[in-house]
Amino acid sequence: MSPSFIQIKHRFHTVRCVKEKKVDSASKKIYRINLALILTISAIGVWYLAQINSLATKGYTIKNLEKEIAEQVKERERLEVVIAKESSIAALQQRMNALHLVPSNAIVYLEPQKSVAVAR
Repeated sequence: MSPSFIQIKHRFHTVRCVKEKKVDSASKKIYRINLALILTISAIGVWYLAQINSLATKGYTIKNLEKEIAEQVKERERLEVVIAKESSIAALQQRMNALHLVPSNAIVYLEPQKSVAVAR
């Protein structure tokens, strides 16, 4: 308990005396409840700010990932067009001519011989 100073007039002199404050148990209980409420509200506020910060960070991450997905889809579509052009008949004909390949007319198929036994 913090002391409070009072002045007492004693005859013709003023004397300073220390008087102890008396705090009853009810006001102590109210003080503790108020302190607990303030600490609880502060803790909830800090937790709330941390959650909001976490959500904002995740939102930016999701936005960046969606942007990257869109870029990947565009790249995939571009590559599909390139594949379609390169696998067309005209492109294959050009590559055959560039490699000096000629079409085969007479195809000879080899037929396997009948079973042959090998002895030692």
